[in-house]
Amino acid sequence: MKRTLLMLLMAGATICAMAQTTRTVKGVVLDQNGNPLSGAKVGAMGSAGSAVTDADGAYELELTGKKNIIGAQYQGYADVIRKLPPNVSNLVVWMDPIKDYNRWLSKRYWPSPLYLKISLGKSNFSSTGGFKYGIEFGGTIYLHKKPVANALKFGLDAAFELSPELYRDSYYKSQMYETFSIGPSIWFAPFTKSSKAKLSFLGFGTFYHVGYGWGQLNSNYRSSLRSGSGMKHSVGIGLYYKRMRFGYEHEWRNMEYDGDKIKTSANYFYLACDLGKKGTANKGLVKTIRDNKQRAKMVAAVADNPQSTKTIHGLVTDKAGNPISGALVEATGGAENTYTGPDGTFTLEVPKWLLSATASYGNNKKTLNLDGKSDLHFIIKDKKKQ
Repeated sequence: MKRTLLMLLMAGATICAMAQTTRTVKGVVLDQNGNPLSGAKVGAMGSAGSAVTDADGAYELELTGKKNIIGAQYQGYADVIRKLPPNVSNLVVWMDPIKDYNRWLSKRYWPSPLYLKISLGKSNFSSTGGFKYGIEFGGTIYLHKKPVANALKFGLDAAFELSPELYRDSYYKSQMYETFSIGPSIWFAPFTKSSKAKLSFLGFGTFYHVGYGWGQLNSNYRSSLRSGSGMKHSVGIGLYYKRMRFGYEHEWRNMEYDGDKIKTSANYFYLACDLGKKGTANKGLVKTIRDNKQRAKMVAAVADNPQSTKTIHGLVTDKAGNPISGALVEATGGAENTYTGPDGTFTLEVPKWLLSATASYGNNKKTLNLDGKSDLHFIIKDKKKQ
């Protein structure tokens, strides 16, 4: 009995030891140009302790368990969270500046300036009521670029609406009106602080519009339409996700047709689609985001050795195709560089994660994206060195 109990305890201790298996993970932390970030803090969820990168941006962590989530923080840069697969012992972490990141967020996660809205609801006209349909084209001018408290934006809306109403009244049959309106709007986006959150595209808003419109009234007892004009007021709320907005709106109108004053109101739901381009606030960062797929391939290629290198070679010529001797070729954001020979050719050893290389001669420079290539042809102006 004692022997059996001892064997069970030993087996349990072995299982616990296996559950607490640790592994060492090494890597480097780089900025958007591939420069190492010294002093960045790197840690792992579920593991005690953290590491700080050295002068070369390198770090080393002791992790517990097979699956881990790596997080990196550096002052002035957006936090990064990366999943670390069980079979990976090295990880390259890329970080983007917070200044550009926030500028991008300030437009990426808010309703765009232009929108198209379709509405459907009930019109409160006389005792029988009716139905309202509408199509509206509008735009928003935001009164400030940076969100207040990273969550509020105030804007001024301008819109043109074309809307028919069908009545069940015994006298009036329908009304068609066109309205131009303006008014303030407030949008609240509480989740934009984290670009990784799935709710970053979610927000809420409210608005008030006032305008002047022209209409045509059709009745069962008149052979022609009656034209008129009047004021319109509307107030509404909305929920937006990515490019779509859904909400509720209430409006009231005071129209006058040939001396007859007619008051109508309507309650309806609307669906709006943003028409403006997204992510254009900072082209540099948007390009960096487009490079993420390329980065992922490069990181996978050097997962076992983030310091591994590759050889690039090529030619530097002027526009006429003549080789340029003595041109400087360097890894963008890196320390590797060389000069072209008499025939304008070069060979350079660079890190595998490198995104681009630059050739310069005098005051003229040319940068090319590697995109997995190792053979480059730089064409720059041929001017004497300054």
